[in-house]
Amino acid sequence: MTRPMASTPSDPLAERLIEPVRYGFAMGFRSLLWAVVLVPAIALGASGVAVMFALVGGVAGAQTARAWRASGLRPSRAVAGWGPLLLTLVSVLGLSWAGAGMVVLVLASLVAAVMAPGPGGVLVTMGATVRSALGPAIVGVSMVQLADLGWTVVGMLALLAIGYDLACHVWSSDGAGPVVGRVVGMVTVLVLTLAVSAVHTLFALDPFGPAASVWVFGALAAVLCPLGPMVGSALLPSASASAPALRRLDSLIVVAPVWMAAMWGYLG
Repeated sequence: MTRPMASTPSDPLAERLIEPVRYGFAMGFRSLLWAVVLVPAIALGASGVAVMFALVGGVAGAQTARAWRASGLRPSRAVAGWGPLLLTLVSVLGLSWAGAGMVVLVLASLVAAVMAPGPGGVLVTMGATVRSALGPAIVGVSMVQLADLGWTVVGMLALLAIGYDLACHVWSSDGAGPVVGRVVGMVTVLVLTLAVSAVHTLFALDPFGPAASVWVFGALAAVLCPLGPMVGSALLPSASASAPALRRLDSLIVVAPVWMAAMWGYLG
């Protein structure tokens, strides 16, 4: 039986950024299935991660564009869907290829908007298309780059993000409210970091050096995972808009690129 939707905050800004949380057997099952599916993808390296996040990212972009169309705008669903998918795949070749792909995405969004401008004109339509594709593309490219640094890096981040999602959904939907859910999610990330740190102490997981480095990246995840869903809401016409695939990825929208940059700095 699905629990009722948690109460939404009364502050207008909070209502815009904090999504209503639903929880039930189906939600928990999908989260666990996502974790199970990620294991072989991560084991296959950057290519496996690219395929997995490309597929989910493509669906996320198309669903976000659909949500914008339901609100009255006319973004290109084709560009919004294919953009994250192709950007994630091409990022296997390097970040410079992903950067060039982002330019192509913007140009394709402009061409699509010129060919079929919606309410608000070409720039508004183009902006809605880019906005639909941006979040999934950032997640996909960042996760591929992290996978290229080693399975332990991308595996740790995936573990922390999934742990955050599960804890946040359970507590937010249990009547405690969105703030408590996010706090419990952050605590869960730190508990999982403790577990990873213990494993690192025993097996010296590359490319982490001292155990303190594991805690630095775990703390980053604890702070940044809660920001991802809010950015995801900002990419949608409303926090309650339906885009399940984007919600599957949104806890990574902020933390994944920051981890990528921090890892490069740490290893460089």
